[in-house]
Amino acid sequence: MQQKIKHYNEIKESYHHFILFTLTECRKLIKITSPWDNIETEPAKPYDHKWRKKFYMLRCRHILAMTLLGIIGEHLTKLILLKYGININKSRKPNELITFGEAKDKFKKHIIKKQNKYFNGLKSYKFYNYQFFNRKKLNPNDCLDLLVELRNKYIHHYPEPQGEARAIPWYIYNFLVFLIKKEFNKEDIIENNGRSEALIYIGDKEVKECFN
Repeated sequence: MQQKIKHYNEIKESYHHFILFTLTECRKLIKITSPWDNIETEPAKPYDHKWRKKFYMLRCRHILAMTLLGIIGEHLTKLILLKYGININKSRKPNELITFGEAKDKFKKHIIKKQNKYFNGLKSYKFYNYQFFNRKKLNPNDCLDLLVELRNKYIHHYPEPQGEARAIPWYIYNFLVFLIKKEFNKEDIIENNGRSEALIYIGDKEVKECFN
């Protein structure tokens, strides 16, 4: 017997709570590993045995934060697709969901392309003498693609940092917050969940200005 395909109203509450709880935990980790209120925090020193434990603890927290950003991105993308009535179940296996990459493609095709200026007001963040996943800048139109790459890299490869500059987790976090605010600003669960701090943009002035 085939499982019934889930619809938005049936699962939105559990999705909302999961996304916002995970976003809150991710925010805590980013604040420790890439603090935006104290940029001059002394970094851990990998070759100093006195700092070794601290170095690996910070490293683990950073890896976890980047992994969570990818996981949140996947669930949020699929939830938004459901909100628009777009099926996220595999056609021949209704109890199995499409991949993040497939969900991203549907999101770009059926939502972004059909809504004029979906990312209106958002700005790109350009790197100086730096590349990340062959990118010289972060921009809203490409952020979902980057999230898919990050999610796959952190979950399916060795647990190692990918050389993220400080602004990268800030920008990606803020991109997720933007999507939540844009798509669920009228949902009571978003307004009354007690996690309002999670929906405040993070980072320095330059990164925040990309979303204001």
